[in-house]
Amino acid sequence: MRQFLPLAIVLVITICSLILSLGSGSMGIGIDEICSLYLHSGEQSGFGLVNSTNAPAGTAVASLDGAHEKRRGMRRAVFEKIRLPRVVAAFLGGAILAAAGAVFQCLLRNPLADPYVLGISAGGAVGAVTAMALGFTSISMVAGASFAGALATMMIVLIISRRNQSSNSMLLAGVMINATLSSLISLLVYFAPRVKSVMFWLMGSFSGNTWTSVMFMGFSAMLLGTVIFLASPWMDCLAMGETTAQSLGVPVRRLKVILFLISSAATAIVVAFCGVIGFAGMVIPHFSRALVGSSHRMMVPVCFLAGGAFMCLADTISRTALSPEELPIGIVTGIIGGPLFIYILTRRAQ
Repeated sequence: MRQFLPLAIVLVITICSLILSLGSGSMGIGIDEICSLYLHSGEQSGFGLVNSTNAPAGTAVASLDGAHEKRRGMRRAVFEKIRLPRVVAAFLGGAILAAAGAVFQCLLRNPLADPYVLGISAGGAVGAVTAMALGFTSISMVAGASFAGALATMMIVLIISRRNQSSNSMLLAGVMINATLSSLISLLVYFAPRVKSVMFWLMGSFSGNTWTSVMFMGFSAMLLGTVIFLASPWMDCLAMGETTAQSLGVPVRRLKVILFLISSAATAIVVAFCGVIGFAGMVIPHFSRALVGSSHRMMVPVCFLAGGAFMCLADTISRTALSPEELPIGIVTGIIGGPLFIYILTRRAQ
């Protein structure tokens, strides 16, 4: 039972972060009002019980009652169509990026690896922006282009680092590709007026997410989580080195290809709907590993929950710090992840 205590603690923190995120926003719909919208939606207002002999007063009160119900309906629609899908998207996005970061750190055996540092997020963004610049605005087209960009970036990183198979060479290749693709994104935005409006999105934003995008991200999260959970014993072996894993009967090449592909695809889906969000995939696996150890069977569920909680809290900060203005989510995660990146880098150097 003691081994599940950290998981229970993270679960409680996740629930609290979801409640806090649901009750925060510029519209001012708090948790108490959210409960009221659903628990008392069928109750009749006391204003309706008026004396029929006082017709003018009854008409006025009925009018006020109707205005109250109209306001209630509008605020419920705002919650259901804007805030709730946004919070769910933030949770799923954080969960996917954290799990993908755990996969890349295992495969490369490097604590600095994550989709952002390796350039996969930037590759997905290039694909999405290119599709938008060419006039393809449907969700499936943008998501497909983002996946193609992320996959192409992963292949380029592998090709560049193939002569020297060390994780450091792959990481440096990813950083170089990331810088190049970021410049390419700026070039596309500069020359394509129709995509200038996505500049805020490229810095990371969960605004504008709908239940359709949540469905795509939910499917990606389930697929990624299932594959990682099933492959976790092999990943534990792989973390000890490829030679050791092969001697234990692990199909190393096939495992790496499958995990690279699925993690890149899931990251691309997040980028397509939420933009480029840095460092979440690096910070959360370290936190999870310190909490429950390096066994992926325990670490992956903690990564999912902690990643979702972290992103919900970061999104809450981005919405409320400068309200009614909104900070890009990438700024919030960068402020947290940047110093940690430097800390890990200096510790590895020592």
